[in-house]
Amino acid sequence: MEYISGYQGLARFMVRDKDRSPCIFRTFDRLAVRNLLYLQSELLSIEHRLEALDHADIRASMDVKACLRDWNTMKVEEADESIRCQIEERAQLVQKLKMAMRDYREMLLLEHQIRAIERPSQRTLEAVRNCFNNVKSSLSPGVPALDGLNTSIFDNADDLISLKIATDDDRLTRFLQNTFPVFFAKRAPESDVEAQKRGIGSNLDSQLLYYSERRLHAFVVFIYIALASCLLFGAMFNLYFVESNTKRLGFIAGYTIAFAICVGFLTNARRAEIFGACAAYAAVLVVFVSGGLSGNMPPGG
Repeated sequence: MEYISGYQGLARFMVRDKDRSPCIFRTFDRLAVRNLLYLQSELLSIEHRLEALDHADIRASMDVKACLRDWNTMKVEEADESIRCQIEERAQLVQKLKMAMRDYREMLLLEHQIRAIERPSQRTLEAVRNCFNNVKSSLSPGVPALDGLNTSIFDNADDLISLKIATDDDRLTRFLQNTFPVFFAKRAPESDVEAQKRGIGSNLDSQLLYYSERRLHAFVVFIYIALASCLLFGAMFNLYFVESNTKRLGFIAGYTIAFAICVGFLTNARRAEIFGACAAYAAVLVVFVSGGLSGNMPPGG
């Protein structure tokens, strides 16, 4: 029975999905912040020393002050021997400042970008842990694919990120994907099926659940079409047979609230977009009631 073993087997497992959801890695947040603190302290030290030199330059000779006004004469190798010692430290500090500032700014930007990467879902992380540890059942702890300190790389969920390809999935899609994945299950990727035929695949494919994004998105589109039809034509159908203007206003308010709930909780629409969509929806119902097809409606009571 074949298990995931070594870096090669783990890498093959991580790239088996097209969306790369099993590609989970540690962020080393504590070390990253510690590195930023070290760089910050280094810059503080350079800043303090440069300010001290600037204060001392007030009483410096004219030759030294001339060097401070021309970068070419500030370079140590081009300075006069008499003032070499006075400007040597400043030149070294300037070089250190260049490197330290560049590293510090780059690390800040990288940390900001990494914070935007999503963390793995609990379902995906649990599947990766089971496969990494070659767990066959809940009664068997399994054998990790990597040894040494690597055995605990997936233990801390708060220190992990997923390199899953970003998709513009709405709330309904994510809800169905996380809650009812079995309804959209599909066969294992062809690469894994062929690997099993050659005898190099993992026995864990039977424990993994693959879902069809095409089937999921088609189902979501069907739900949206059904909801849109019910909220629009259903509202018109009800309003057509309502005679009381008070009841018509109540129906319009109720359908508008239902429309806002659907748009707000099922889609990724922003607040401004929700307000705009609700205003347009309510306007359509009001126009229907006040004229057009509603002209054949019985007079309101």
